[in-house]
Amino acid sequence: MQKIDRNLKILIGIGLISIIGIGILGINTQLEIEKLCSAESFQVRTETPIEEKALLIIDDGKVNPQRFETKVDEQTTVFDLLKQTGMTLDYTEYDIGIFINSIGDVQNNEEEKKNWMYYVNGESAKQGVGKQVVKPGDKIEFRFEKVDW
Repeated sequence: MQKIDRNLKILIGIGLISIIGIGILGINTQLEIEKLCSAESFQVRTETPIEEKALLIIDDGKVNPQRFETKVDEQTTVFDLLKQTGMTLDYTEYDIGIFINSIGDVQNNEEEKKNWMYYVNGESAKQGVGKQVVKPGDKIEFRFEKVDW
């Protein structure tokens, strides 16, 4: 009987030590969580926003298309993108908008019925270059191609 009492006391002792250890770990964990979430240690990050960009491709049909990754904001137009490239531009401003006559050394050709046309995300543009606003991630393509008008 004395042997059982001794084993029982050992088991109870081990159990109490385990419970106390778990309690101490739990308290430490709770204190660490509270410390991490306290007003002093919690900081709101105010990082500079990532610059938003669009892709501009100019394909004159002669050489490999030129690609420009350009920054955009909520007011950037297709015409703004063209100006950002630094390429020589010839254009005419009308009441209805801006007409591109040439990009670089490639000029519209009435005899061959070839003009600079532009596309937004693979679709023919619905507005003039001065009115079409570019969104981040847009792909703008200028192609020198034959037109039927």
